[in-house]
Amino acid sequence: MAMKVYGAQAGIFYFVNDHLGTLQKIVDSIGTLVWEAAYLPLGQAQLLFVDHYQQPAFPGPLF
Repeated sequence: MAMKVYGAQAGIFYFVNDHLGTLQKIVDSIGTLVWEAAYLPLGQAQLLFVDHYQQPAFPGPLF
């Protein structure tokens, strides 16, 4: 899946999922890693790498 971003961080970013559809990485249009996470057994994300990209999430409060 790809996402086009406008503004200061403009570009095209690609979402890399595992076999279950869980987001694992986000890379830019030239393949540079901008976000990576590993997950604990109950789904809590452990951020491994973040470069100028915010935590992807659904809108609304976190529970």
